[in-house]
Amino acid sequence: MQRYQREPVVAPQPKKKKSRTSARKKKAFRILVAVGMILLLLIPSYLAIGSYIIVKNAPKPSTETYYTSLDIVGPNGSLVSASPTTNADIFQCFTDMLNAPNPVSAIEPTHTAKYTVTMYTNTTPEQYTFHFSPAKNSVYFTKADGLIYHVTNTSGNLFLNSPLSYEVYPQASLPSLQAASTDMILPSTVDWHYRTMDGSFLQLHTPTVETEVKNYGIADNFVSFLFKNALNNTNFTPDDCQLIITRDNVKIFNSHIRVDDLSVPLDLPALHGDELFTIHAEYYQKSDVTYYGSLTYLFTMSSTEPAVFDIINTETVTAGSFYLFTAQNADRIDQLLFSVGAEQSTRAISPIVLKRGKTVYALIPTELADGADKLIVRYGSKMEAFALTHIPKTPFDASEMMDGYNLDLQSWIAQKGATQADADQNTSFISLVKPKQNQGELILPFGATITAGKSTISLPFELYRANGDATAPAQGIVKEVGTHTVLGGYVIVDHGCGIYSYYCGLSQTYVTVGHIVAVGDRLGQIGHNGIAPDRQNTLLFMMTIGKNAVDPAYLRNFNFQFGN
Repeated sequence: MQRYQREPVVAPQPKKKKSRTSARKKKAFRILVAVGMILLLLIPSYLAIGSYIIVKNAPKPSTETYYTSLDIVGPNGSLVSASPTTNADIFQCFTDMLNAPNPVSAIEPTHTAKYTVTMYTNTTPEQYTFHFSPAKNSVYFTKADGLIYHVTNTSGNLFLNSPLSYEVYPQASLPSLQAASTDMILPSTVDWHYRTMDGSFLQLHTPTVETEVKNYGIADNFVSFLFKNALNNTNFTPDDCQLIITRDNVKIFNSHIRVDDLSVPLDLPALHGDELFTIHAEYYQKSDVTYYGSLTYLFTMSSTEPAVFDIINTETVTAGSFYLFTAQNADRIDQLLFSVGAEQSTRAISPIVLKRGKTVYALIPTELADGADKLIVRYGSKMEAFALTHIPKTPFDASEMMDGYNLDLQSWIAQKGATQADADQNTSFISLVKPKQNQGELILPFGATITAGKSTISLPFELYRANGDATAPAQGIVKEVGTHTVLGGYVIVDHGCGIYSYYCGLSQTYVTVGHIVAVGDRLGQIGHNGIAPDRQNTLLFMMTIGKNAVDPAYLRNFNFQFGN
């Protein structure tokens, strides 16, 4: 019998008690996992919010324009740069001027010194033109669009009183003291200064002086200070002068004289032999920043004949003719100065001037006078003004005949016309007395007018309907032979005294340059020119004095001979 064996009885193990601390950890872990999941899900939102906050609070880029530097180009081409660190005062004064503009319609005429200023900014450069005056502290500037502004603050004074403004104040050349014969009386001592770019004043080291006492011929006890800008307007005239004159060491004059004219006459005492004269002159300008200096002259003087001026035909001058001026005792024709005036303004002119025998002639076309009512002539200390009048001509309207005319003959004449050297040459045929003109039927007189748009053009030629040959109306020498695209073949004849005649529209020429012709000699065959109506055979005929066209009819009737 199988014995049943009982398994051993195992005593029950007591249950382990759960730890309260471990449960807390698990709970905390679960909480952290949950929070982490929540945070992970919220990250995109955080990023979006953060980006918004960063963008919202980030500093905005500046849109303000400010100046960084500038370049100044002066009237004579000088270049100066300025910035907040280089030439800071100049940089500041220009920026201040631009910050105080007052729009205006015009610039005062006295503001002739122009500076081109390029202002560089943090974006793009800006271009301005500043206008300064040597006599006034006011400043104007213009923008690239042409608008004009007046500076309302005083910052312009900083520039006007700086070394960079030396070009605002033109430098005066030495004035010259002239006798009646136009001899230059040279100073014996010169203390003349000029302003430099750095603002300092330097002495003129190379003036022409005459330490020896010389005798000069003086007419009517007059000498005259003549300033350089009588010939060249780029130089500047001092405003006034302290003048001291002594005769044999006795002071006979000590006073200010105003330099209101280009020529300042000085009336010296009557002559009593070869007294020693001393003239000491100190020149000033009213601006505080420019100084000129002083000159002293030592000389004796003797009596000479004064120049005598006249106009012999002022009552008979018509449009297209010329005034004939004459002078005696004026041997140096290059020293005769001519100007014409209307109302308060004058301008220099250069007429043809020639000397025949003891008489000097000046041929002044009415076109050169251009509406002026007076002629002013200077020779040394002699100055005289003449009234100019001329008789108007009845206009001939050629608009219909010259329909489509567009030729600039004035420029062609200026290119071909006589020069002073041509006028003064010694030719054997210096007269042009009543030249004949038998070239055919006159269909267009000199000075005929045409209307082109709103302008009226005065034609400087005569036009003849003709066939056969063109002949010389007076003696002369062939100056030029050529062909023009509109005028056709042409011949130019020099008649002396600066007078030329032109024959245009020739199909064939018979003469060459240098050919001497007499009255009636054949010059060429008349053909077509580009301005003739209906392609007829016509001769275009002109005459000029110097570089100005004159009426051939006036020369034909002019009863005067330039001869010895």
